[in-house]
Amino acid sequence: MSTLMVRLLGKPTVYHYEQDALVLPAKVQELFFYLLLYRRYPHDRDRLAEQLWGYAEPSRSRKYLRQTLWQLQTAVADATSPSSLLILDNNWLHINQETGVWLDVHELEQTFTAVCDIPGQRLSVEQMRSIQSIIDLYQGELLTGWYQDWCIIERERFQSIYLALLEKLMDACIAHRQYENGVVYGMRVLHYDRARERTHRLLMRLHCLAGNRSAALHQFDQCAAALAEELNIKPAQRTLTLRDQIRADQLNHDNRQDNHYLLTPDSRELSVSQLVTELKEMQSHLASLQQEVQILIQQLNISP
Repeated sequence: MSTLMVRLLGKPTVYHYEQDALVLPAKVQELFFYLLLYRRYPHDRDRLAEQLWGYAEPSRSRKYLRQTLWQLQTAVADATSPSSLLILDNNWLHINQETGVWLDVHELEQTFTAVCDIPGQRLSVEQMRSIQSIIDLYQGELLTGWYQDWCIIERERFQSIYLALLEKLMDACIAHRQYENGVVYGMRVLHYDRARERTHRLLMRLHCLAGNRSAALHQFDQCAAALAEELNIKPAQRTLTLRDQIRADQLNHDNRQDNHYLLTPDSRELSVSQLVTELKEMQSHLASLQQEVQILIQQLNISP
């Protein structure tokens, strides 16, 4: 079991297992969290010193780095013993991932990686539970209250992962007829991105399927207002079509039209992957239909 627990989503905290939070000096915290976020890569000492102490002369920034590294290793020595938290040499350093530090962003990433290529409608109950248990780790944006340049991109990436997982759960709730739960997940998405049009469409669908057509149409009004205020645009045609279907009480229950995700900087690859999967399924379905047609032709003694 990990003896050191680090939470970076929301207010950052560091804990010894079953003990009070560790109080680290501000610059020790910054170095530690930077190394944890970019734990997969070794770091050149000079570039790291410039990244965190760019305001100082190079010789002084390297001195500050040496001092802060010593403070960090001293502060967490008990929690990582007998392994060292850091792997160091004269020019490079990185986090020793064998120390077993528990990290909330790592847990979120692992869950996302396991389901990122699975459309929400096809999530199993077990996969839904796995996502449900992990999204509560998101207690707020990454390193809430921090404004260093190096954490901004990662902040956006983790929020994209979180919102994508919530939308997958919304899709899954439609498939499993858990409409009320899906609405709750949608509200969590809009808390962070009120102009996320696909989420509004899913909420319109969920409300309608739950038997609340007026709430579905009200959701469209909220969507239109958010798009106008945030982006100065009108709802997309598919959103208008969905509104008209709901008004006419002719909702199409097929949710595949919305099975596209804007997840991470690699979203184009994910979209292509999903498209290839869907095309293969269509190919298989067409082949099956062709076989059935051939059988019917033979039965009716009709030549092709």
